[in-house]
Amino acid sequence: PNSPYALVKQLTTNTSMMLYRNYGFPIMVVRPGNLFGPLQNKDKFIPYVVGQLRSGLPLNVSPCEQKR
Repeated sequence: PNSPYALVKQLTTNTSMMLYRNYGFPIMVVRPGNLFGPLQNKDKFIPYVVGQLRSGLPLNVSPCEQKR
């Protein structure tokens, strides 16, 4: 890791994996690529999904065919 942030991410993953291997502790490593917060534009993905769910409206999303 080339930064304190990356180091902590790696240490957290390693510790979690050790808990799984040694104790069978169920884990799931999640590294979200779409961080969000209260100041995020309401048209972005997560605020859109939350707003639609709260309103009881359907979610209109892409068919996820884009490639990067």
